[in-house]
Amino acid sequence: MTQKYIFLHQVKTGGKTIEKFLMRKFGNQYCKTTNVFVDESLGNIFDILDASKKEKFAQLTQADVISGHYPFGIHEFYAPEARYFTLLRHPVLRLRSYYNYSLVNYGSAVQQFLEKEQLPFEEFAMLDARAIDHIGIHELHYVLENGQTKILAGVDQRVGQEPMQDIYALSLKNIEAKFDFVGITELFDYSFYRIVRLLDLSPLNTYITQNRSTGGKSVDPKLYEKVMQRNELDCKLYDAHFDKLTRESASLSSRLGVKYIEGSSWLADRYVAARLRFK
Repeated sequence: MTQKYIFLHQVKTGGKTIEKFLMRKFGNQYCKTTNVFVDESLGNIFDILDASKKEKFAQLTQADVISGHYPFGIHEFYAPEARYFTLLRHPVLRLRSYYNYSLVNYGSAVQQFLEKEQLPFEEFAMLDARAIDHIGIHELHYVLENGQTKILAGVDQRVGQEPMQDIYALSLKNIEAKFDFVGITELFDYSFYRIVRLLDLSPLNTYITQNRSTGGKSVDPKLYEKVMQRNELDCKLYDAHFDKLTRESASLSSRLGVKYIEGSSWLADRYVAARLRFK
């Protein structure tokens, strides 16, 4: 594979599963940016796009594929010719999953905050900018409100901030210019099938599920509507790509590929679960 690729890992979209697959397939030719930009990944990920970090970017350029939590724009420092791919998730399901995972992600700043405040999901979902800044967890600005659009636009916009530019239009422009594939978490098997083909790998590949959050109550209808309204741009972005992928996945070759991935990945997950049980 001569083309360099960037997996833009949106929070709680199934990206850990993709990253583990990339690690197995590409070995030393794969780099996870969290291991390079340690402090930035724990703080404001937009700080990764700092041109002064030449030594860190030099580590990335040795790899053919990179992944991590960072905004659009990292290609300018990693490899200007690199192409992106990513996954999107339904905004309400993504936020619910983030909350559930954070409750058990012991030691993380979000987990410690939730444990200290005993904050229910209903209050967490509606945190405003003042509360987020008081907590000091910057990522909540792009988790709670149109975060997927902000990351794709490469714009560090706070919750409730008056937009200085049309970030939705900018996200679409960036996708058109630099993305070879935008997948959907709710269509994960087809998205995985497309990613495998994009990376010029055999379609007879499989994944092992990582970081699947469990538990949690259903979202109250009134809160559901509030979260949808707060994430209006993410909803538009998600709906457009969901419809597109649904149409594309209807072909016979796609359905056969997805059937193989469904079966082999189910067996891989069962095998891993059995090994852990009897370890």
